[in-house]
Order: sequence, then structure tokens, then C-alpha cells
Amino acid sequence: MSPQELKGWRHKSTDQINAYVSNLYLYSVPIPNKSKVICTYIGQSYSGQPLLTLEFSLPKLLYGNNVQEIADLDAAIFSANEIIAGLPGIPSVDISKGEILRLDIAYNHQVDDNLLSYLDYLSRQTISRRKTRSYLFESTYFANKTVSTVFYDKHKEEKLPTAKGILRQEVKYTNKKVIRTLFDAKYLGELCFPAIKTELEKDLKVLGLNKTVLGDGRQAWKHLVMEHEFYAGSMYYGLLKAKERYPIDEIEAIGHHRSINRLIKNAVSSGIAPGFSTSGKDLPPLSIDWDIVNSKKIVIKSGRSPEGLFLETIND
Repeated sequence: MSPQELKGWRHKSTDQINAYVSNLYLYSVPIPNKSKVICTYIGQSYSGQPLLTLEFSLPKLLYGNNVQEIADLDAAIFSANEIIAGLPGIPSVDISKGEILRLDIAYNHQVDDNLLSYLDYLSRQTISRRKTRSYLFESTYFANKTVSTVFYDKHKEEKLPTAKGILRQEVKYTNKKVIRTLFDAKYLGELCFPAIKTELEKDLKVLGLNKTVLGDGRQAWKHLVMEHEFYAGSMYYGLLKAKERYPIDEIEAIGHHRSINRLIKNAVSSGIAPGFSTSGKDLPPLSIDWDIVNSKKIVIKSGRSPEGLFLETIND
């Protein structure tokens, strides 16, 4: 970018960054719909080449909120390019050719009055190799250094009528190599819905919620006994109860973690979740429920809306 193009950008000197990056400029463009595009320009990056990054939420950029879904990636990228082209201070770019540095994918599960029951269940679950952090009846995070999944009450964040009863599932990826591997996409224009659906379903499967009824304790015990006979079924039931009540490391201190994991896998293989509903009733299964027209386009079904993307891209 030329000095003329960088007018109005905030400059940070080299000693504020590190020895490998120089001439860093920052620029944030507010948009009337309460969204914004955050830009960073580096005259010399780690590769020795200049670097321009754009950070924005695609649905917020298009609709002013991230409750409304995106169903056509190509159309969304085309509209975003038009909006960004009209913003002052940002050079002309084609975001479809931008390298993805960070990616957030999300889905709105319309669960209505069962929202608190799902949040209660999720607060008692774990995902291997991730730390769990829960805020009772508000949100639960499962995170490590490269990926973070959160489930939360969307209406508490977005006070829109359309957000009522939505259990929001968001997955954030912050490592570009992981993004490229999981989504087979280096550039934004290569991103496709089938890969997004696969990644969203992974966490639901691990948590025992993907197309699986979440039963209360009594129904789950009956189901386990019918599937595995009385003694084995009762043992599986007790293990699942202990898993929800005590830290997993305490359970594994008594029994080897591989044995514990194998027993839990056997228990849930009969079609129940690895935990129980405390609402006194069975909860409907969750699913990523859309029809894929093609890799770039979907049809929203039954009020359950796949969400848009938060994107950080590079444009040289």
C-alpha cells in the first residue's frame, strides 16, 4: 500500500511489535449497521513481504446481526466485496482470494423451552484434550490452543425476537494450518458447506447429542438394562452418573482411562447420550439440519438456521 492509501491509518513503531515485523498500520471502519471491518497492514511481515489482513463477521457485515443465516457463500462473498469496496480508506480487494487466518462457524439450534435443560447438560460434559469452562445456564466452553467450541443462549447476546429459544453452537479455529486441513480450504473462496457441516457435527457426536435423544436418568437406566441386561446395564448407568458428578481424572485414578473410555463408548453405543437430562423429560436430538444444494449453497429447514462466518483473511 502506498503512503497515500495509508492516510488515516494508525502506525505502530517496530519496537512496539518485534524484530521480525515492521511498519504496522491499524485501521477500523465502523459501519452504520453496528458492524465493523478491522484492517491491519504490515510493510514487512515474517515472510519479508507486505501483508494486509481484514477481520470481520460476514453475517454482521451483510445483515447487521449474526442471527440471520447465510445460505449462499458465493452470493455472500459477492455482496461483502461490494460493501467493502464502498468503505473509505480500504484498498480494493477480492475477499474470495484472501487466505483464511481465523474462522468461526456456527449453527442455531431452535430448542425453545428446552434451552436451559440443554445448557445444564452441556455444563456437565467434557471433550477430550479440551478444557471445559461453564457459566451456569448461560454458556459452556470446550477449548484448547487451536479450537474452541461454545454453546450459549443466543437471545442473551442478541435481543432480537428471532434469537429467542436458540441454543447457539459456535466453533472457532485460530490456526490456519488446522483450518486448511479440516476444511480443505486455504482461501475463502474455497470454503464449502459440506466441510462446515462435518465439523459442526463432530462436537455434537462427542457430546452425545447428534441425532440422539437426551433422556432423563430413569429412562436411560431402563434403556441400558434392556440393551445390556441388568448387571452390565446398571454398571454402565453408574459410570455415566459418576462421570457427570466427579472430575474425570478422579475416575481414571481408580480405573485406567482407556478402560473407562471403552466402557463409556459401550454404554453410548446403544443410542443414548453420555449423560442425563435433569428436566424430568427426554430432550429431542440436535442435528445440523439443512439440505445441501451444492457445495456453496444450502436450504434452511424447519426453523433451524446455519449461521454465518467470522472471517479473518489475508490479501496481499
